Amino acid sequence: MVPPPDPVAPTGPPSGGAAPGAYPGAPGSYPGASGTPAAPGGYAAYAGPAGGPPPRSGLSFGAGIGVGTAVGCGSMLIALVLFFSLANLGTAFSIGALVLPLILGAVLLIWAKTRGIGVGVLIISAAAWLVVIGPCLGLLNGA
Repeated sequence: MVPPPDPVAPTGPPSGGAAPGAYPGAPGSYPGASGTPAAPGGYAAYAGPAGGPPPRSGLSFGAGIGVGTAVGCGSMLIALVLFFSLANLGTAFSIGALVLPLILGAVLLIWAKTRGIGVGVLIISAAAWLVVIGPCLGLLNGA
């Protein structure tokens, strides 16, 4: 078995190559390199303003969903208390109390900053309808 040849370090620029800074993006083509301005269309043309974009403020979408699930749990607990306290007035009143968190979640979807919270509220509302409210309504109506 023959071992692979050892790597060879380059000794200089390739023959016939362009001079540094001769084309956009080449080493030395930034403004002020070798006393000449950068070529039009080079990196400086699309780099944007100095300093970069400002840091993002507020919650990320995932953190908003987490906060929304907590808000949704709290609002569903309040809605369940209202549901059982309004049950003697009729099914329409008690179901109306359970629709309030759904309306809250839908309203929070309108604005971009509160969209994650609205998604979290709607996730909890949907889970509550499937797991708790549906069977409770079936029991109350005698089904």
